[in-house]
Amino acid sequence: MLNTGKYKDYPGWGTYSTYEMPKTVGYSGRFNDDASVDKTQYARVYVLETGKSFIPVLSLSGSREMMDSLNYMELAVVGSVRQAPQKASPIKQTVTAADLAGLWVYGVGALRSYYNGSGQFTGNSVTAGAAKYTISADGSYSYTYGGLQNNRSVNDGDTGIVELRGGFLTFKGRKYVRRYRFVNLQTTMDGSTVLSLWPDKEMSQINPKTDTEYYSRAAK
Repeated sequence: MLNTGKYKDYPGWGTYSTYEMPKTVGYSGRFNDDASVDKTQYARVYVLETGKSFIPVLSLSGSREMMDSLNYMELAVVGSVRQAPQKASPIKQTVTAADLAGLWVYGVGALRSYYNGSGQFTGNSVTAGAAKYTISADGSYSYTYGGLQNNRSVNDGDTGIVELRGGFLTFKGRKYVRRYRFVNLQTTMDGSTVLSLWPDKEMSQINPKTDTEYYSRAAK
């Protein structure tokens, strides 16, 4: 996979098993990573599958810890890569209300099974639903939610104004105020758009792998 510089003739490169890439807005593929021979650098190589060919993408960092802490940015860049004649998908890290105009959908789902002391199945609990924000170019929005909460039907709704300030996206509704950290906005292969948000927590408490919420907007 990598046979140059600090990694030249490194035992294992090319023989290690590769791993399936996390889902991004771009191509699917596989990756592998390891430290350099002298342990002063860490490399991760992605192989993006475009159909008839592939695109290699190399990411370098001082350590695995540093690379993993910025993995959300790394995956955004990898997801933006396109094969010519297509153009790379811009990663928008600032947005206006006009950029957010449209219908955004976020789906959640979880199944929990229960067993008694003898190990016999006694039932399950389903939590699943879809949150939908319809945002206008002037910043007004409507919100609906429908689904199941522990097997019980739940529905909700609200209207208000969306505010963009200081890296936060705040939905100020008549019933609720929901505040998120804005991460980025990207266009997928099929032309739809993905909005990535983090919860309103201190950065040191955020785990991008588990805390990121992805809202999607269909292609126009």
